[in-house]
Amino acid sequence: MRSHPLSNMNASRGFSLIEIIISIFFVGVTLLLL
Repeated sequence: MRSHPLSNMNASRGFSLIEIIISIFFVGVTLLLL
């Protein structure tokens, strides 16, 4: 059983979306601190 990172990302789009939301939130917090 091979498990490639790209295959994993394609399989779970939900996680990708959550990561994007977290990234945006983190950037917002950073901007507020600055």
